[in-house]
Amino acid sequence: MTPRQTPGSRLRRLLDSALADGCSWTEQEQVAIEKATKAEDRAAALQRLLDDELAKPLPSSRKATELAGEIRQLEATVVKLVAMLVPDPDAVAGPSKSPQHQAAARTRWDRRGHRRA
Repeated sequence: MTPRQTPGSRLRRLLDSALADGCSWTEQEQVAIEKATKAEDRAAALQRLLDDELAKPLPSSRKATELAGEIRQLEATVVKLVAMLVPDPDAVAGPSKSPQHQAAARTRWDRRGHRRA
């Protein structure tokens, strides 16, 4: 029987797979990865507690709200830490704007500038 993999270890495996061949994480990046994986595991544990609370016939709204808030904070922390590890922000940027889209935006900005003058 294979042991179940934690959400943190899955995140670590995902991050390691994104690393280019022949490269390694710096000490600073390793600290960020460690913090992110621990936060991911904590968020999963709190999610289980929240699920248990919500399954009760009369769940405590205070407890559910507190757990949900902590989960949100941990998820935001993981996102920030993982974003720090992206070597080239342009590599994960969204699709670029079409020339038509850029021209329309420029026109709108130019019109606003004329109103102030």
